[in-house]
Amino acid sequence: MISHTDKHHYMSKRRYILTQWRQYVSNQKGFIMAINNIVQKSLWKEGFCAIKEAARDDTRKELVDTVMNRFRLKFWKRTCGNAFSNWRGSVFNHVVTTFEEDSACLT
Repeated sequence: MISHTDKHHYMSKRRYILTQWRQYVSNQKGFIMAINNIVQKSLWKEGFCAIKEAARDDTRKELVDTVMNRFRLKFWKRTCGNAFSNWRGSVFNHVVTTFEEDSACLT
């Protein structure tokens, strides 16, 4: 367009300088807007990636907590449950024998 204007239309020197300046500023503005869009897009992407990683870490932490809780419950059921059952059985046998001895003495 500028070459068409340069070749076929008369334009004063001042107007020509101003139109050239306007085109230069327009190009610079477009460049700055493009850079701005790139930076914003990368920042948004970085932010969303950080949010996704945090959510993934929370999910992993919850999974680890669930697995550890299950392991703890199984451990206590097997170890302490068996110990308690053995203790309860021995106490029951002791009470029964004591009761039988006491009732034998009473008769």
